[in-house]
Amino acid sequence: MSRERTAIGRSRAGLSKRCCFGAKTEAGRYFIFIGLLRTSVDNGPRPAPANVLSNIRLEKSAFQTGSVRRHMRPPCRPSALNDDPVFRKDRMGHNGASKEALQMASQDSVASILEAEDVKRRDASLRARIKDFLKRALSRIVDYRINWIFAQNTAVESPALPPSIEIAVFDEQHLAAFARHPDARVRSAMSFDRAGCVGFVLLADAEPAACIHFADRSSYESSSTWPLADNEVALVNVTTLPEHRSQRYASLLIAQATSLLVPSRYRQAFAYIWWNHHASLRAFRNAGWQRVAISFEISRRNGRWHSLHLPWKVGR
Repeated sequence: MSRERTAIGRSRAGLSKRCCFGAKTEAGRYFIFIGLLRTSVDNGPRPAPANVLSNIRLEKSAFQTGSVRRHMRPPCRPSALNDDPVFRKDRMGHNGASKEALQMASQDSVASILEAEDVKRRDASLRARIKDFLKRALSRIVDYRINWIFAQNTAVESPALPPSIEIAVFDEQHLAAFARHPDARVRSAMSFDRAGCVGFVLLADAEPAACIHFADRSSYESSSTWPLADNEVALVNVTTLPEHRSQRYASLLIAQATSLLVPSRYRQAFAYIWWNHHASLRAFRNAGWQRVAISFEISRRNGRWHSLHLPWKVGR
């Protein structure tokens, strides 16, 4: 009888082992299927095997790209302030950091920003000093001139003048008014009138505010910068009195004076402007002139000038 019970016990034990092994095997398959399913969802929508769909019920949103990944993100790494035991007592801020810790972090951030701005300023100052040094060193060896060439060859409709503005031919009365001006640059502009250039003046409330001068081939002295033909004229000077600047008198005078000469007396008008004189460039563009070329000139100290003229596509 004991032998039969022993045999029955052994058979039951073997059955339980097989059952446990089978249960473990099924559990292993279950987790393998879950891993495959998560991998397929993470890599994009992929059809799941039939036996997985039959044994596992998943929500429809689980098969959307990134939906499982959003729910399976690892927890955020605690901040360095939260790791410090000094700041673990009063956890009132983000990631458990205290208010004092956040205040210190904000101060450090502001300090780093100010330090970065200071570095930028030092770099800009250093670049400016290097540029100035190179310009001075180059000027001791050679002289150079770089000018944009602007042109106007069509009749431009001049804008209507305000009631207080008048354009007049430059005469002796205007010459005396400009010659008495305290600004040396305004007084030096009178040399163009003495050289025989055609001049016009802009009067604001009957007072001289700006002047302009044109030179034909007989009085033109910058042939190396840009040559002139017999039926062409060059705009060689535009001067606005300091007390009348920032009122766009220069562009108004350029447009009005050019319309009096081109194309009635001359076929085309040219002007050369220093390459980075942005105020003059803007004034000529506002007056309807177009950039047509760039001029490079170089010369040894007190030597002969060598020039290179490159055309510039209109509209650039």
